[in-house]
Amino acid sequence: NCLSEEDDWLGIYPVGEALDDLPNPIMWSWVCGSRNCREAVQANTFALDESHAGNDSWPLAEGTYMVIMARNSAQPYTAYARSASFTIQATC
Repeated sequence: NCLSEEDDWLGIYPVGEALDDLPNPIMWSWVCGSRNCREAVQANTFALDESHAGNDSWPLAEGTYMVIMARNSAQPYTAYARSASFTIQATC
């Protein structure tokens, strides 16, 4: 994001959410990589764990998701950018 703002954040959503009418995400973080922006930012890396999750959303359930970048505005949120989809599934 070449035009980032201090209050940009990333959120995980199921694929299929309306990109201009987003509810609260399943998991989220400020683009600095944490909920408090006190850690160093690592280029090309964005680790998520239970500290980024909402109620009962860690670990992510099996499904297909996307990451949305949004600006910290009032709900409903609008996607500023989105990732390719990714899938969480059990393997043996």
